[in-house]
Amino acid sequence: MKTILSSLLLVLSFGVFGQTGTLAEREDMALKEYFAANNIKPQKLASGVYIVFQKPGSGPHIHKRQGITIVYTGKLLDGTVFDSNVGKSGMKVHCGQGEIIKGMDIALLEMKYGSKATIYIPSGLGYGSRVIPDIPANSILIFELDVIDVL
Repeated sequence: MKTILSSLLLVLSFGVFGQTGTLAEREDMALKEYFAANNIKPQKLASGVYIVFQKPGSGPHIHKRQGITIVYTGKLLDGTVFDSNVGKSGMKVHCGQGEIIKGMDIALLEMKYGSKATIYIPSGLGYGSRVIPDIPANSILIFELDVIDVL
């Protein structure tokens, strides 16, 4: 019995099928590999969201409950686009109010009017294990964001 328990603990400590670490740790490693392979140098936020600014914007940072208008394109890590409002009217949201996925809310609070950035969101701050049309469960998400108005 002791041998069976020891074997079970060993399997649990090293993960199932050779995967080690938590899902968040594995996703962070996948993101770091993606960044290295694509010569991307992002800033990592405390939440685990990564951000790369193409344009810093101006004025104060966006704050919670503030209304903004954004233009965005959402992609999977393999480059597959799953949603975009480019070429349409922007989407109006109130930051930090749960109107959008948590990772996007977190990143937008780092941005200013006129900011353009690419954000990389671990699945736990995206759609998690939920299956969304065109988005597999536990997907890392990439959003290209452009803050076009601050209300």
